[in-house]
Amino acid sequence: MIDGAAIIVIGNEILTGKVRDANSPYLLRELRALGFPVHRVVVIPDDVDVIAREVRRHSEEFSQVFTSGGVGPTLDDVTFDGICKAFGLELVEDERMARVIREHFGERTTPSHLKMALVPTGARLDFDGRMPWPVVEVENVMVLPGDPGILRKKFESVKERFRRAPWHARRIYTLLEEGDLAPILERLERGHPEVAIGSYPVYEKRDYKVLVTIESKDAADVERAFEDLRRMIPEREIVRAE
Repeated sequence: MIDGAAIIVIGNEILTGKVRDANSPYLLRELRALGFPVHRVVVIPDDVDVIAREVRRHSEEFSQVFTSGGVGPTLDDVTFDGICKAFGLELVEDERMARVIREHFGERTTPSHLKMALVPTGARLDFDGRMPWPVVEVENVMVLPGDPGILRKKFESVKERFRRAPWHARRIYTLLEEGDLAPILERLERGHPEVAIGSYPVYEKRDYKVLVTIESKDAADVERAFEDLRRMIPEREIVRAE
C-alpha cells in the first residue's frame, strides 16, 4: 500500500462543467501544507457501481482516501450506497445523526432529510462540537460533502491527524528555454535522485521563461541539489533564486 492520499471527487455537475470543483484544489493545498502526500485525484459520476469500484480500488492502493460530494438528501446523492457496495456493508440509521437532523430542521424535517442519517455499518462519526454535522469515515475513507464551505469546516476539525514532516523547496527562475534546460535537469536528476525536480515554462510576458523547483522532505538534500543547479546554469541566465 502506498503511503499517501487519493482524492475522489463525485458529481455529475463537475463532469458536465455546471459546477467548478473547488474541493480538490483546497484539499491539495491543505494536505501539501501538512506534509501529507497526495498521489491521485479522480473525478467520477454519481453512479453507485463506479463509486464502489473507484473507492475500493483506491482504498486498497493508498493509505488514505478522501471523497467529496454525493452525501446530501437528493436522488443523485449515492456516495454512501457506493461505499457500502465497495466494502460489503449496509446502510443503517445513526441515531445521533437522526437526532441532529431533527433538531436542525425542526418541523420541516422530511424523510429526504433523514436520508442523511443513513451511514454504512461500522462507520465512524466524529462530532467535534464546532458544527452539528460529523466527519464520517469508513475503513480508510473519509467521506466529505460537496459543499465547499462545509467541507472546509469538516476538514479543519480533523486535519492535524494528517500532519507530517514538512516539504522543503527551492526555486530558480531562468531565462533558458526548456529545450536548453532539459539536459541540465537530466544531469541534476541523475546526481540527486532523492529530490523531486519540476520544470514549469511560462508563455505570457514575464521576466523569466522557466521556473525550476527542487523539493524533498530533507532540507540538506534540497540545498545540495539547489547549489549544483546554480552552478550548472550560467549566472547571466538566472533571474532570481529563492
